[in-house]
Amino acid sequence: MECMSGGNLQLLLIDDDVVLRMNLRLGMSSEIENGISFLHNFSEEHRLVHGDLKADNILLTSNLNCKIADFGGAKVVKYTMSSTTETEATHGQMSKACAAPERLVTTRKPKPKKEQDTYSYGIIVHGILSGKLPAAQF
Repeated sequence: MECMSGGNLQLLLIDDDVVLRMNLRLGMSSEIENGISFLHNFSEEHRLVHGDLKADNILLTSNLNCKIADFGGAKVVKYTMSSTTETEATHGQMSKACAAPERLVTTRKPKPKKEQDTYSYGIIVHGILSGKLPAAQF
């Protein structure tokens, strides 16, 4: 794995001394989108759902290229036309600030879905474009 000398996206966004041009912000959003798309579509039947996407888990190269990290809560799932089944489970911690609402309101763990990663991606992009990060806890 290459060295991520740029730190992570969270640290970059909270640094008041750093000013990011809009084209860089959009490029970072696109790189993260491409990474999530790869995870969700890496095979015909099985997909990887990250499960804990947040700015802390986006590592940066020295050129500020984005790389998705921390797959401790990731799950391999199988999509069929009628259901989603979990084929491999790990029990990592999820971050509440970027979690999809259905993951927060239930007492039992919902099945992993790529839509949950898509929701988290939206929160990340909002932070990239606005410069305002979500609260750590709800």
